[in-house]
Amino acid sequence: MFSCARQREVPTMRKFGALLKVSFWGMLYAMNLAGGNRKRRISGAGVLALAGGLMLMLSATYSFSFSTMLAQQGMVDMLPMLMSLLAVILCAAFSLFGAQGILFSTRDMDLALSWPVSPLQLVLSRVLALYLENLFLLGVWMLPVWLAWMLQGGCTPAAFIALPISVLLLAFLPCVLAMAAGFVLALISARFSHKALINNLLYLLLLAGIFAGSFSLQGQMFQMQSAFFTSWPMRPFLWFTEALKLQDASLAALAAVCVLPFLLIAWLISRQYAAILTLLASHRARFDYRLTRQHSSGHMRALIGREFRRYFGISIYLFNTGIGLLLLAIGAVAAVLQKDQLQLLMAQLGSESMPMTAVLALTVGFILAMTQPTSCSISLEGEQLWILKSAPLRPWELFGSKIGMQLILVLPFLVVCVPVMGWALGVTTAQAVALLVAAVAMAFCVAPMGLVVNLHLPKLDAPNPTVVVKQSAATLVGLLAGFALMLPGALLFKLIPQVWNGCGWLAAAAALYLTVGILLWRFLLTRGAAMLEEL
Repeated sequence: MFSCARQREVPTMRKFGALLKVSFWGMLYAMNLAGGNRKRRISGAGVLALAGGLMLMLSATYSFSFSTMLAQQGMVDMLPMLMSLLAVILCAAFSLFGAQGILFSTRDMDLALSWPVSPLQLVLSRVLALYLENLFLLGVWMLPVWLAWMLQGGCTPAAFIALPISVLLLAFLPCVLAMAAGFVLALISARFSHKALINNLLYLLLLAGIFAGSFSLQGQMFQMQSAFFTSWPMRPFLWFTEALKLQDASLAALAAVCVLPFLLIAWLISRQYAAILTLLASHRARFDYRLTRQHSSGHMRALIGREFRRYFGISIYLFNTGIGLLLLAIGAVAAVLQKDQLQLLMAQLGSESMPMTAVLALTVGFILAMTQPTSCSISLEGEQLWILKSAPLRPWELFGSKIGMQLILVLPFLVVCVPVMGWALGVTTAQAVALLVAAVAMAFCVAPMGLVVNLHLPKLDAPNPTVVVKQSAATLVGLLAGFALMLPGALLFKLIPQVWNGCGWLAAAAALYLTVGILLWRFLLTRGAAMLEEL
């Protein structure tokens, strides 16, 4: 007789440790740029390090300016509270779409659900991978805060011990917000047939709520109202500040408000995890097809229509690259409604060192740098890129459709919002026209630049669009390149600020951006076409 040896049961903690390791390295693997396991791991960590560098730069900028302002008012101890609030907002915004991609990606659904682990363990392993990412970003963010706080005399010896523990606890909070929003959005959208439309509407409502809350908190914050620092939304950040000084039971209160909701939401998600994944992956059959006359269109029209269908069909693609245009529209409306107050404020501040045209140019340039669908449009083709390459299309048609989609999206906002904001802020007609021309020229430069970046840093094997849009190197490098495009305009403003009544530097910037845009287009038609064939 043959006997089967009894297999030894793997301890639960070892299973969970293996799951967490797979989830974390899988997240870094999804950010990779090159082939080979070692190269993939390094490149994924490099992308994360690049995001950490951006957080470090932003934190240093705000920390030292806020610390000086608060020290003058004798409120330097409020610096950790304000900066931790900003950190959680940024990490939550960064994790919102990431949580949906990590938690509710249906690409590996069958494999993940077949593992001999409970749904709670599976959910915890995935959200803890998101937590480790937030912990890194939050820890990098708090370094300049701690330095600025120490230089202003607010740091105590206890902070050297309490700061690492407090950051470990606070990093759960953006995960809680992202998990809660992602769970509700997935639960609602999974029950409708038009998932993309429902997702877009829900995200629009969520962003509207975030903007309304941010404006309310911002008004209270800059007025330094005491109600702002003691309100319930600020309690976790108040406890964070008190925990840095080891006051009372602040550390325990911070742990309770951060860790317990994290575990509770993970348990709620695990209860309906398989059902949500199944609904998200399902497609309803239609029986209302009718035989009608077919219409044909040219290559460009069909390709641009295809780009727009993808743009509005992927929620993270729409809101991550279109949030700048939404801010531009909101800013134009707010400028019209607050026209008199803004002009009075500008008169009080004075405009000798920084005229209003420069302020508007900086604002519009920042928004154009943020609006780059082309920087991830090739990566979103994914494994179907070969179909596009095998079609009877010339390179200028393929590249032109992607650039054309971005320009069709951006130009109407510029044509409407820039003159409106110029009128509301008292800019002359000539300056408004020059500003609009420079903005349009920069738009014609940013669009091909995004394609060039994406050709150099493609990501065709991403598990979901979230990785491409939020975590790929092409998106981060494209964003940095867009910001770098603003530097020549700033240099021209310093060199020739008064030429043609303040319009000369804008005209020179427009000529420069158009020249760079033409050179980038020439690159796409030559070297870019060869790079596309190599993908």
